[in-house]
Amino acid sequence: MNKAIHFVDFTEGLRLIRMDRNKTWIIMEDADSHHSTKERRCHCFRKIINIKKSIIMSNKTVKKGYESLMAAYRKSVEDNDGWSEEECKSSLDWVLNRAEQYAKHCHVTRDDILAVWEEDRSYCWRNYYQESNQPDLEKGNHHVMTLNEWEEEGKCRFGDDQLDWKFKCPACGHIQSMREFKEAGLEPHLAYLHCASRHGLGGREDCKWTIGGLLRVGGQYVIDGKYCPRLVFEFADN
Repeated sequence: MNKAIHFVDFTEGLRLIRMDRNKTWIIMEDADSHHSTKERRCHCFRKIINIKKSIIMSNKTVKKGYESLMAAYRKSVEDNDGWSEEECKSSLDWVLNRAEQYAKHCHVTRDDILAVWEEDRSYCWRNYYQESNQPDLEKGNHHVMTLNEWEEEGKCRFGDDQLDWKFKCPACGHIQSMREFKEAGLEPHLAYLHCASRHGLGGREDCKWTIGGLLRVGGQYVIDGKYCPRLVFEFADN
C-alpha cells in the first residue's frame, strides 16, 4: 500500500496525500499546522481546492468513457439491431479485456483507456472496437512501448536528432536511418515502416518489406497518446 502513496507538501503544516490506485485524495493537517500563518494557510487551501477540482473533472472524464461504452452496449441490446444479447455481451467483454491489456502496458487504468477510446469513437461501438483497431499486444511476441518510452529509447541510443535514429528491417536485417530517407526526398518516418530496398536505397533487392502490410510480423508496437498502437521497425543496435 505504501508504494501507492505520494506526499506533496505545500507548507510546513498542510499536506496532500494521493492514493494512486483509486485516485482518492485526502487532505491532512499536521499536528503543528497551527503555527502556519493565516495567509499561508489560505494560499495552501486554494491550491488544494484547485487541484481537487482538476481531479474531479479528470475522474468525471474517465467515468464518462466507461458510461458511454455501457450506454452504447445497452442501446444495442434494447434496439435488437441485428446482434443478439449474447453477441453484444461477448463484444463488451472483449473491449473491457482489451482495455485491461492496454492499461497494463501503458501504466494507467482500464477506465483511462476507455475514456480516450470513447472520446475518439465516432461510429458504432462494435465496428470501432475490433482487432484491426485494438490489436492484441501480446500476440506475436512484439515489444510494446508507449510513445514517450520509444522516444526516450531513441534518444538514449542515437541522440536527440531523430534523423540519426536507425532501424532494422525485420525481414532482411538492413540498417537504415531517417536521414537517409530524407536525403533521398522521402518522408523520414518511412525509415521505420519500409525497408530501404522498397525505394532503391539499399537492403536485399528482393525484400521490399513494409510493416503496413496484412501480416503483423516483426517490429514493435508503439502506443500513442490516444492509446492507438503503431507497428514499427525495431531500433538497430547501437
